[in-house]
Amino acid sequence: AYSISDGDWVSDVTISGNGDYAAAVVSGYGDSDNKVLFFGKDSGTPVWFYTASTYLHSVAISTDGEYIVAGSDDDKVYLFDKDSSTPLWSYETEFNVNNVKISANGKYIGIFLYFIHINMQKAAIAERSPQKKIGCNPLLTTLMTT
Repeated sequence: AYSISDGDWVSDVTISGNGDYAAAVVSGYGDSDNKVLFFGKDSGTPVWFYTASTYLHSVAISTDGEYIVAGSDDDKVYLFDKDSSTPLWSYETEFNVNNVKISANGKYIGIFLYFIHINMQKAAIAERSPQKKIGCNPLLTTLMTT
């Protein structure tokens, strides 16, 4: 079984819809204590982990476990493939990323940044649409691939 260091905490955990994979984000006070962990169903040892520069708040996984998304206090969203701890891409937002979700097919990612919502496709971001104010609600921004 995997254990975390004293003073660290699990910020979020998720399980793929098919039950084959799990992911967790662990945060702590040291530079090396902020990790995205990816597990297969047959082991308590991570298949891989990614060390972030600051606190991680949220993690989500596609139904088939192919894609993992995480959000952190460094104002970034990270997208991973199940086969590598190297992010497929990261996207810098203007605020801390408090919550992330991914669609069942892994095609869309939703994130919550303190009062700003962003939706994006899973591929590299190439274009950003204009921001649209919705009354006194948050700004809605859509990020698209080419």
